[in-house]
Amino acid sequence: MFIHLTKAKHWQIFFILFVIPCSIHFLSFRFLVGSPPFLNRQMLDYHITYISPFVVLYFLSSLILWFRTVGILLQRSIPIELRLNIKRFQFFIFIPIVYGLYLEGVLFQLTGISFFAPSFEHHPIKIFLYILPFHLCALYGILHTIFFVAKTIKTAELQRQVYFKECIITFFLLYFLPIGIWFIQPKINRIIHILPSSSQAINHNLLLLDDDNFEV
Repeated sequence: MFIHLTKAKHWQIFFILFVIPCSIHFLSFRFLVGSPPFLNRQMLDYHITYISPFVVLYFLSSLILWFRTVGILLQRSIPIELRLNIKRFQFFIFIPIVYGLYLEGVLFQLTGISFFAPSFEHHPIKIFLYILPFHLCALYGILHTIFFVAKTIKTAELQRQVYFKECIITFFLLYFLPIGIWFIQPKINRIIHILPSSSQAINHNLLLLDDDNFEV
């Protein structure tokens, strides 16, 4: 799975990350528009409660899996003294997933299906105050993840220590991923060709990376 994601073409990654979730989202709305008027509200609640959470979690999970694969696998093409802190990267990369689950809990609460979100009683200020700290943590986790991946790609490409100004273009390409994926993935494909050709060896290296203590 790791190898397939890094060796996949840009259009394949684009299809997995964006075409599939967007298709599910728009098709579900197509059924909503085509339904009788008295069912519209019921189907809208169904879409918000079930379809939207599935689409959001699918997108976040796929995106984080791709980020994690690139961020970890490309470390093996970087000199040991330049490798980044994998453990910190793996901690921050899962914060958006936790936030996504919490946010879906809030949506469930607002639609009358409460699992683990607190009781808001549809009070806007209360909702904002509960979500804000989680949103800020998730935002930091996303920015840290994007910068880590951008720095990893640039370091693997140049084979030397890189600075923020050298990563800024790659950073924004990753941030605006629907467009950036067409430029980033071909670069990853070129870098991955210098890694060992044996998938067994690469998978073994990936397991070893979990125990490595790389420093920035």
